[in-house]
Amino acid sequence: MPQSPLPTEEELLLVKESLIIPVMLDVLERDIAAVGSGGFTFPSLYAAVLRRIQEGVIRRQHELNGELKSRSIQVYGTRRTRFSLSARYRCRGYEHRMVLLWDLIRAEMEIGLADRLNIQIEGGD
Repeated sequence: MPQSPLPTEEELLLVKESLIIPVMLDVLERDIAAVGSGGFTFPSLYAAVLRRIQEGVIRRQHELNGELKSRSIQVYGTRRTRFSLSARYRCRGYEHRMVLLWDLIRAEMEIGLADRLNIQIEGGD
């Protein structure tokens, strides 16, 4: 039986995560710089915690890249606009496009970081 040209739900989640992780790394880098220049009581401690999270996200990015490669999925043509993040990707020889709105990306990053820190988010902003 031939494989479907449509990505599976799991493959879509992998592509989505591959788009979100670079944004998360940018946010962590910006926050590390902000901690260093802000009026925090323990800036080196907070920066160290953020760096540890950053290292975990980088490890996940490497795992994810291997998973995408093993499934023959290539993500390219990433574009950030004021309202969204979009990318083209190839899965099993077929081209697709994914568009994520920044509100969704922010929520996904918050959930992912909370999960990484093993904390429960109550209510959101």
